Amino acid sequence: MTAGLRGCHHQAGQRDMSPWAAARGLSGGDSARQSQGNVPVSKDTFGTGLSLGDGFHQLSGVTQEQSRVWLLLAVWLALVAGVALLVWLWTTGLVNPGHSGGTANGQPGTGIYAGRWLPVHSTPSGQSVRTVHPDIFVDRATLYWAVGRSTVLAGNSGGKGERQGQLPGQGASPWGIRGGVVPHHLLAGDLIAGFFARVSGQDIKRVILVGPNHPGQGARVMVSSAGWATAGGVVEPDLEVVRALARAGLAVEDDGMMAGEHSIGTIMPFIKHYLGQARVVPVILQSNITLKEAGALAAFLEPYLTPDTLLVASVDFSHYLTRAEAEARDARILQVMEGWDLGTLFTMGNDYLDSPPSLGVLFRAMEALGIRQFTVLANTNSGRIAQNDHMETTSYFVLAF
Repeated sequence: MTAGLRGCHHQAGQRDMSPWAAARGLSGGDSARQSQGNVPVSKDTFGTGLSLGDGFHQLSGVTQEQSRVWLLLAVWLALVAGVALLVWLWTTGLVNPGHSGGTANGQPGTGIYAGRWLPVHSTPSGQSVRTVHPDIFVDRATLYWAVGRSTVLAGNSGGKGERQGQLPGQGASPWGIRGGVVPHHLLAGDLIAGFFARVSGQDIKRVILVGPNHPGQGARVMVSSAGWATAGGVVEPDLEVVRALARAGLAVEDDGMMAGEHSIGTIMPFIKHYLGQARVVPVILQSNITLKEAGALAAFLEPYLTPDTLLVASVDFSHYLTRAEAEARDARILQVMEGWDLGTLFTMGNDYLDSPPSLGVLFRAMEALGIRQFTVLANTNSGRIAQNDHMETTSYFVLAF
């Protein structure tokens, strides 16, 4: 019995001689206890006197010194890549610590580009760097397509039945066209191009561009002191007027909000293409601006409405109607505009137009110049353009004062 017990004890104490266990330097009991979680992995797990790292180096054939070299190299490459990324972001204008796209008082903007850095632009002299709005609305191909079709307003309508108007003697003003209304949908891009082609023969040095604030966020009236990138180059802001509006408390500078507003951004490439070096005063208005507020803004702008200044309202008209309904609404609003009935105009909703305040500023400003008539250069809608009588439409007017 004693010998039997000793034999059993001897067998239980024998070491597991499997290759894996031998390589680990563990007995069968040790292996069993570790597999049950009773023995923690220690520095000697990979064999007597070998640490975990030693075991890795022994199995991989890589020395500790080589591992340190590779680690240092990896850290160095990561640092170089990080620096290269920052340099690229800086040079492309995606990072510019000089401008935050916020409001005049330093608060963050609220538009699509709020909180993002706007691109930087070197002035022609190369002496200074400032911010510009990115061109996110009109690519080069679309611009050139619209320019190529701008003969629509020169009397070649292509037989689609759009309403056309002529400007004998360039309209009622002896100075040529002083104001206008254009759409801001690129489906009507040829109409936008046609209007600016009409005024391209005038010596226009400043354009005051007024449009709706579609998101309805931010201040009631907003302007921007940043330039605007286009396929033809940067449209420069007229800082004198922009900052005068801000100082007078009539507007707030908000580059972030302005950058995402298509009623302004869609028009900029056409201004650059046709009017070259003209500077722009971009103004966007909340939909609840009153006629009194619009009149006050127009009165403030009056001294800047010199013969080389053009005031343009970027406005789309009836929305989400059938072609027949859109044409009926257009006929009604044309009566209101021709009657200079601004009180009624300000009661009209989105089924007639998207920005009564923009038209209010334009009409009041034209009154101040002694102009109380306009010519309809074009009137159409997206259903007519697309030759689809069933789609929801947007209608468009092009007017010249």
